[in-house]
Amino acid sequence: MKHKTNKKILIIFSLIILSTLLLSSFSLAQKPLEVDYPEVFGETLPEKPVLPEYIKYIFNLALLLGGLVAFGALVYGGFRYLTSVGSPAAMDDAKNQITAGILGLVILLASYLILTTVNPQLAILKMKKPFIEQGVILNPGTANEQYVRVSISNLQAVFGETFNAQTLKFLTSPSDIKARVCSNIDYNEPCQEITAPDTNTIVSLPAQTKSISLHLKLPGIYLVKDEEEIFLSSDIPNLALNNFEDKATQIKFKLSKSDVQNGTKYGAILHEDREYQGQAKIFLSSQGPFAAVGDGGEVIQTISGATAYGCVNNVSSAHIFTITTSTGDIKLCKNVNCEGTSGTDWISISSPEELIPVNIDSFGLGGLNDNLKAIEINGNYLVVVFANHPPCTTGLNPQPYKSQVFKTSNPDLTKEPIGDCGFVCYWWLGPICVYSTTFLCPSSVAIYPIK
Repeated sequence: MKHKTNKKILIIFSLIILSTLLLSSFSLAQKPLEVDYPEVFGETLPEKPVLPEYIKYIFNLALLLGGLVAFGALVYGGFRYLTSVGSPAAMDDAKNQITAGILGLVILLASYLILTTVNPQLAILKMKKPFIEQGVILNPGTANEQYVRVSISNLQAVFGETFNAQTLKFLTSPSDIKARVCSNIDYNEPCQEITAPDTNTIVSLPAQTKSISLHLKLPGIYLVKDEEEIFLSSDIPNLALNNFEDKATQIKFKLSKSDVQNGTKYGAILHEDREYQGQAKIFLSSQGPFAAVGDGGEVIQTISGATAYGCVNNVSSAHIFTITTSTGDIKLCKNVNCEGTSGTDWISISSPEELIPVNIDSFGLGGLNDNLKAIEINGNYLVVVFANHPPCTTGLNPQPYKSQVFKTSNPDLTKEPIGDCGFVCYWWLGPICVYSTTFLCPSSVAIYPIK
């Protein structure tokens, strides 16, 4: 009988673990929540959770469910014991169930205490990231080693209440980055700038370091929010992995002396959704006021709002590029695979220079607007296709527009998010459509020759 009880307990806990694993598999999508999750132990999921936040929530939920199951088994065992008077076998079975319930509660309580009291670091879930080229390492070579790429206003809020930054090592040349540590959160004084002769030197930090400010001096593109900034060295499909999703309020172009002398132009396409989806806006270093800084300069622009280059309110992903000159052509087509004849079914744009978003029909091929089915790119070009000409709204019922970036040819845009458009009826009453909507189709493009 005892063997059967233990088998039941094993099955129950196996189901809990299996449910946890199944739930965690859904967390890999890293999409905004579609439902409101209940609060567990005073915590709930943020609007756009990442994997560690999912796992921590599921762990707390599993503890709660496990506790309820164990408590239920304990209560049920007590009820069976009280109603089994006169049946020694049933009373022994009930005693075993009560013992198992108490043991389950003790195990759950012990695991919770170990993870939250004895060693809280075990409860801090972190995703291993690839090697970061720019930034610093706090406490290098120790168990509390942490890679830092952006400014952090409260180190303990990010790395745990027991975290203590004692040493620092530069990942990039110390001459290319300004590191400043403060003894209070939010970069409040007293603060001290940290320097080192090279990337191999480990520098001691002031006691009670609570925040760190990092500012790269490298030329290029940066997203900025107050004291924090992140360097965009390449396309980023998900800024949540850099702890900078929906944070940026400004974009900054840092230009070196040679950039200024040679007229180098940097560009960025900022997207509201991850994986380069949703609304987008183009930013160029040639736009906005130029401010001289040292031998070079800076151009700073506000991100939110609508212009002729698009509109965004938040930033979740980004394309970056450098504008140059290029030879080649771009073909815009009404038909899949660019079938048909020139001037009727498609139009070729030879060696296009920098082109801000314009209506597709302005190229001289009538009927191309809302009917772009394929793009052929010959040469080094970046093409941004907008579904709805900026600034993002149209008609009496404005709706967010879509956009998509292409660096190579695409023979069938109908299979792409930008081509998922047209009339959709949600409610038919016989032959009459009672409720419908029209998803915007490609209507404008921007073209940039890139390196």
